[in-house]
Amino acid sequence: MEDALTEREQALIERYGDFYRALNGGKRTPSTPEQVRFVAVCRGEADAVTEHEIAFTKYVRLERARRAAEYERRKAEAEARATMIEDAPGQRSYPSRMDGTLDDAAEWASKNGFRI
Repeated sequence: MEDALTEREQALIERYGDFYRALNGGKRTPSTPEQVRFVAVCRGEADAVTEHEIAFTKYVRLERARRAAEYERRKAEAEARATMIEDAPGQRSYPSRMDGTLDDAAEWASKNGFRI
């Protein structure tokens, strides 16, 4: 699998990208047999053959991969921040109803200087 658009594919996406997306998204009704085939290719019902079909399917595949990588990067950053907060010095953790019984909460409160 190639990892970038060629110059020609990039030029096609820049020039016709909005049109491709409108056909693919159903915002534009195909009016020629080529456009009907393009939509079929986008749906996975036919293999990409023309340079327009190849460029757009490659663009979609690369864009999905880019978005997935961005999602994973942001998820990892959020998890790292959460770990940093949990490990922060001097930070107290407070029991919730899910942590144990009421007796556990009362014991915790008395150890931490709370009066019940």
